[in-house]
Amino acid sequence: MHSPLTNSIMLAAANNHYVGRGGYRVCKITPHHMAGVMTGAQCARTFQNPTRGASANYCIGYDGDIVCNVDEVNAAGTSSNYVNDAQAITIEVSNSQAGGNWPISEASWNSLVNLCVDICQRYGFRLTFDGTPNGSLTMHKMFSATSCPGPYLESRMSELAATVNARLDGGSAPSPTPTPSTEKYGIGTQCCTNTLATSSAGGKVYKGDWEGTITKVVSGAPYPYLLNNGTGWTNDTGIDTDPHVPGQTGADQILTVGSVVTSVAMSLLANGGTRTINGDECVNVPALGGWFPTKFLSEYDASDGAKDNYLANDKAKVYVDQCTVEAINVPYNLAQIHGIWVSATPLTELVNGK
Repeated sequence: MHSPLTNSIMLAAANNHYVGRGGYRVCKITPHHMAGVMTGAQCARTFQNPTRGASANYCIGYDGDIVCNVDEVNAAGTSSNYVNDAQAITIEVSNSQAGGNWPISEASWNSLVNLCVDICQRYGFRLTFDGTPNGSLTMHKMFSATSCPGPYLESRMSELAATVNARLDGGSAPSPTPTPSTEKYGIGTQCCTNTLATSSAGGKVYKGDWEGTITKVVSGAPYPYLLNNGTGWTNDTGIDTDPHVPGQTGADQILTVGSVVTSVAMSLLANGGTRTINGDECVNVPALGGWFPTKFLSEYDASDGAKDNYLANDKAKVYVDQCTVEAINVPYNLAQIHGIWVSATPLTELVNGK
C-alpha cells in the first residue's frame, strides 16, 4: 500500500524495516532530512543496501519526486524508536544545500505538504506539533541525539501542521509575500556573460563566453541570475555588453543539453555486486551517484585483469560510453543520460564528438 502521489517504488532491503506495525495504527508523520542533496531514487537506493540498517516509507528528492521505499503496511526503521516508527509514516526529504541550516527546495516542500495531506486524509487524523513525541507530527531528534530534521525543516514544523490542516479543512494556508528583488537585472533579460557558476551560491565557477535569457533571480546570492533554466548562474560582474559572438570552439566542460560526453575512469563500489533494475543489469558506480546499467559502460584498460570488456570483479574501472546529455540541473550538478540522472562531475565533454 502506498500513496497515489508516489512517482516510483524502490523497496528497501527486507532487513532494513519491520514487518507489519506490531498492532499500532498509523496516526503520526515524521519528516526527516537526508543531510544531502539527492533525488528520491538516490536516497531509496541507499536503503536497498541490506547492511544499511535503516529505511523510510517515502523519499522526497530535491526536485519533489516521491519514491516509496517501505510499503505503508510496514514500519520503516527511521527514527531510532520503534513505537514512533510503528505509528508513523516516515519521510526522508532532500536538502537543497548541504550544510548551513540544511534548507529544502520549494518543490520538496510542496511534495511534503501534499503527501502529508494525503496521509492524513487516508488515515483520518490531523497534524499537531507541540515539540514533544505526543504530537502527531514528530521529529527524529525527539528520540535520538541527532539534529535531524535540521534547523530549517524544524523551524517550519508548526507551519507544516497549519498548512496541512488548512488543506484538510478545504482551504489553503496563505502564501508568504515574495521579497522584492534588489538585483540589477530581472527575469526575461537577455544578456551575455563571461562567468558561469554551477549554483547561485557559487560552486564551481567557469570563465568563457555564453549568452541567454535570465529565467530565475535569487536576490542577494553571489551569482543571482540563472540563464536558460539551467545553463548556469552569473552575476553583475560577469554580465558584459561588449560586442561579441558567444560560443566557444572547444569543449568548456559546462554541460548543456546536447553536449556529447564520456567520462573519466570510475571505480565500482567494493563488494557492490550487480543488480537488475528495470530489466537491465546494473553496477554501483559511486562517482555517478549509484546504480547504472552495464550496457552503457565499458571497462577501462583491462582493470579487472582481463582485456575483454567483461566486468569480472569489482576491481574493474569503467567509463561511460559516448552519449548525449538529455537534460541538466546545474544547481545540483546533475546531468541526465540514457534517461538516468547522474552526477556530472565525472562526465567529460568531447570536442565535436571526439
